Amino acid sequence: MARVLATAGIAGRFADAVCAEGRTLEPSPVTSFATALLARAAGEVPSMVVDTGGLLAPHGVLRFASDAQPDEVATLVTGLGYQALAFGEDDLGAPRARTLAVAGRLRERGVPYVASNLRCDTAARALCDAVVDSDDEPLSWTVGDGRAAFLAMLDPRSLARMAPDRAAGVHLRPLLASLPEQVRRARAGGASLVVAVLEATSDDAFSLARDLPEDARPDLILLSGAGDQLLFARPRTFAPALVSPPPGGGVDVLVRRSDALRTGFELLATPLAGEGPAPAAPVEAFTRAVGPAYCAKWGEPLPGGRLTRSISADDVARLAAQIVREFASADVSFLNVGAIDSAFDPGGRAQLIGSDLYVAIAYDEPLVVADVDARWLLDAAVRLEDHGVVSPGLSLVPDEDAEEGAVPEIENLRVRNRHAVSGASYRVATLRFLAEGGDGALPPLPAGSSWRTLERTLPDGRMRYRSLREIVLDALERPSLDDPRDARPSPDAPPEWVVRGSIDGDFAGSSVSNPAGYDAAQLATEQAIALGAEIDLHADATAPAYTWENRWTGRYRTQWSPATEPGSESTFVEAADQLQLRSMVSYRGLRATPGDVWVPDAYVEAFVESEWTRPDTRAWHWLLVRPTVGARFPLTSLFDVKLQLGVQGQALDPTAQAELGAGASVLLRPWVLLEQGERALTVEGTADFFAVNLLADERWQLRAQLDASLDLVGPLALTFGANLYMQQDAAASLGLAFSATAGLRVAAVTRTIGP
Repeated sequence: MARVLATAGIAGRFADAVCAEGRTLEPSPVTSFATALLARAAGEVPSMVVDTGGLLAPHGVLRFASDAQPDEVATLVTGLGYQALAFGEDDLGAPRARTLAVAGRLRERGVPYVASNLRCDTAARALCDAVVDSDDEPLSWTVGDGRAAFLAMLDPRSLARMAPDRAAGVHLRPLLASLPEQVRRARAGGASLVVAVLEATSDDAFSLARDLPEDARPDLILLSGAGDQLLFARPRTFAPALVSPPPGGGVDVLVRRSDALRTGFELLATPLAGEGPAPAAPVEAFTRAVGPAYCAKWGEPLPGGRLTRSISADDVARLAAQIVREFASADVSFLNVGAIDSAFDPGGRAQLIGSDLYVAIAYDEPLVVADVDARWLLDAAVRLEDHGVVSPGLSLVPDEDAEEGAVPEIENLRVRNRHAVSGASYRVATLRFLAEGGDGALPPLPAGSSWRTLERTLPDGRMRYRSLREIVLDALERPSLDDPRDARPSPDAPPEWVVRGSIDGDFAGSSVSNPAGYDAAQLATEQAIALGAEIDLHADATAPAYTWENRWTGRYRTQWSPATEPGSESTFVEAADQLQLRSMVSYRGLRATPGDVWVPDAYVEAFVESEWTRPDTRAWHWLLVRPTVGARFPLTSLFDVKLQLGVQGQALDPTAQAELGAGASVLLRPWVLLEQGERALTVEGTADFFAVNLLADERWQLRAQLDASLDLVGPLALTFGANLYMQQDAAASLGLAFSATAGLRVAAVTRTIGP
């Protein structure tokens, strides 16, 4: 009765750009399907010739031709014998003006785009006017002695993967509602053969076929972008038959009636294979017509595209991801390798031309950014191991002591080649496709965060989205003598500042009134009030070769002291009074690798200790100043040991002299000891020992602090702190002060880059 010739996954791959030595465009080897298509269509069996979606997108040459020479594109399509084109996701996601220009030329020549479940609001009315949409009569024509109808259904979920300007005003009806309606309309219009294109997998298509009403089933479903190995199958309902054309080629489906069948058709599906001379004449004519203008536009060398070594599609993906990170001022960028044409080949040239990247960046998407926390980045880093996504700025460092298969922790995460900071915010950039869940590569954003599209305002006031291809080409327009992979400034070079602050408060009190002198234990006590506060500020800068760490601590506690003798007055007395400042600059360039813990960091540190108020027992204000130099051994990412030499003295004591000394200190950075959901028990601490007059009357001091906090809600935490001070001069008795407190803490952390 008829044959259905259907192509799939062509994606505009009709011509390859040469743009050198007098050559412009050459027919792509992929177009061998075209000779088979023409040969089969010229046979004796009447043919329906269709494409299942994306015939003209997203290849660079076809993009250019659709913009600059849409009539030549229409001539190519009609020359290959197509009678209708399914309007696929790639077509809907292409720039609207380009789509409308080509769709209008094709409809004038009787080869319409078909989108049978598409409806448009006023904002997108021009699109529905250019295609056969849900409100139009189903497209049909005479094939042999019968009438055949052609339907094409877009995946309704595809709108979530579109840029806002591409999805504006567009609605896609559910398949199970739209397909039966369109089939019935086609049958009522006299079609005996109904062919439908679905953007679905074979599993989804089988499920859909089972749920279709018996009187509303197409005879043949062509699967677009199924991604499986199916060629031909029938469900138990017998109709519709399912055929999946091989991507980058097509399928030939012979259709005939049989007396053995009450309903439906006998079908035989075979892949299209190259037949006859190649390339096909319409393809050759297209390359000759478009080639000169294309090479004039994209054939010039890129000033920043000098190549010092071979470059692959994966290299382009990594380069593009680096440029995205740089352009968006992001800590991390994500780019799926599939956004780059896997057939990318600069032809052995030592200089990239504009066409190389114009073609290579096949899926040009708007860029989006979001602010996330370290936990989200850890989830993303774990997912990326199973997806083809590059993520400059993000890495996982394996824990050698962890068991095989153990889930990585935040301690294993590196952002900008630095340890991730719990509670801090990080800026990430990616393509809208990934942001909307494409490839399942990225986790959902944390609560309170959202993706924002990068855009710029045009002179006429309209907003234009910044796209991947645009920013990569712009970056390589800047002249450079270096390979573009080596010319990118490292976003990791500027220092990263992490600022942490907390305020602890504690209060205890009791009130007793016992004028009758009762003996009860509860009344035989004195009234008491104790209150205190501690402020802790950290401002730490980290760069590849150095760190600058600063900490200021202010601690004050007072308690009510009731009168103990007649005539004396009750008063508040100090229980803690201390101000401390530490500022340390360290050089980290001595170690070849971060794992060389036996190679120290050289550092210079200033330590200052003072007090809020001067006690009556001392005539001068306490102001201890100690500059030191030393070596720091970062044994782990959380634990440091320092050895130091320096000078210590009381700046405000008129009788004091500066004294040489030596010491050691240990630092435990915030360590998450236990974690459950959003709650964590974090421990950190320091211990500092310093001795002077080592060869005579040795005197030493030890300062130690331990802090534990348990997150409650938001910035609020329950805290426990312990502080120890010990001092001994020569053979004198040991002096010791110890305090322990529990209270509530309000804390915050932020980070910024440079200067």
